[in-house]
Amino acid sequence: MPCPATVRELASEFSQGLREHIQPPQPGSDIAASTACIVKEKAREKPFQTAGSIVQDLIRDYLPVDEPCPALKVTDYIARNANNHRQKRRPKDPVDLDFVLK
Repeated sequence: MPCPATVRELASEFSQGLREHIQPPQPGSDIAASTACIVKEKAREKPFQTAGSIVQDLIRDYLPVDEPCPALKVTDYIARNANNHRQKRRPKDPVDLDFVLK
C-alpha cells in the first residue's frame, strides 16, 4: 500500500501535508542516499572506470562489513544512476561531417 503522506512546496519552503506517514522508515536510507551521491561524484571524476566497480569499491572501503545495510541490497540501481549521470555530461555526437577533433 502506498504511503498517503504529502509534502507541499511554496517558494522553496517545504511543509508537511495533512496526512501522516503510515510506514516505518527504512533502516539505512540515509547511507544509501549519501552513497549514491558519492558514486555520482566519483563517476564524474573517473569517467573511464565502470560504475559497478566504483559502487563496489565504495561499499568495500566505507561501509561496515559487520552491519549490512538493508537499503543497499541492490547496488545495480546506484550504478545505473551513475551511468545515466555520466551519459548526460557527455558531448553530443556530431550530426554531420563538419566537426573539429580535439
